[in-house]
Amino acid sequence: MNKNLKVKSNKMESQAAPAKDLMESTAQTSTDAPAPTLSVADLQNLLLVVGVACKRGAVQPQEMKTVGEVYERVDAYVKYVVSQQPQK
Repeated sequence: MNKNLKVKSNKMESQAAPAKDLMESTAQTSTDAPAPTLSVADLQNLLLVVGVACKRGAVQPQEMKTVGEVYERVDAYVKYVVSQQPQK
């Protein structure tokens, strides 16, 4: 019985090795690429998209609370960031 466990363990280890190699190679190439950016305008557009999706019925009733909570957090964040920017 222990031999079976050992064989299964070896199979899992051999399957994990390629994934580890892939993660290491991805980490090496991702340092060469610029970091992704997200602007306040992107978040404002996201809020518009969520609003339109809700109006068009893309969100089920049981999902509305969660979507609304996330919407309110993003909206509060955007309002905070905008209020902290110097006035021109």
